[in-house]
Amino acid sequence: IFDGTRNTNTNSFTLSGFQQGITTINADGIRVEHSDMPGQYSEIRADGFIRKWQYGEAKYLNDVYAEIYTIPTMPHGAKPNNVTIYLPQSFRGRGNEIQILLSQIGSEMAIGRIDSSGNVINLTFRTKTVLNIVDYSLNTTNPYVTVEGYMEQTFRAVGSNIETDYAGLTFMIMVLGK
Repeated sequence: IFDGTRNTNTNSFTLSGFQQGITTINADGIRVEHSDMPGQYSEIRADGFIRKWQYGEAKYLNDVYAEIYTIPTMPHGAKPNNVTIYLPQSFRGRGNEIQILLSQIGSEMAIGRIDSSGNVINLTFRTKTVLNIVDYSLNTTNPYVTVEGYMEQTFRAVGSNIETDYAGLTFMIMVLGK
């Protein structure tokens, strides 16, 4: 019997467990055995949902956000601006209970130039890809991740000094709740 008040003398008891068929309810959670797969189960725990497979447990339904973003190339080869990505409210207040993954999925940069006679005008001798998490916060009204991403090339034009310019790139961000 529960009268809507937690931990009263009348209603408090230690839950040692209850089992009926393939379902077990105890202080650890609610477990449902997969009758067609011995030793495998799904379980609700205080920290999320678990799926026990033959070789280990998988956590799921703890939130996943995945999106593709493009950081555009700036005029005159300037370094692109960082991009701030706002996350769904379900990530708000999670502290550090997330994992952020970034993966470059596209970029385009002209490296080197040749004139119509086949003479080299400039030649790239170093390229670098940058894709980093600059900042993130889940303890704000609108949780966010700020990402720095660009391609950088260093080149020498004929009869000129060494120069550097930049291009944007396309990336995927995946945020996983733990």
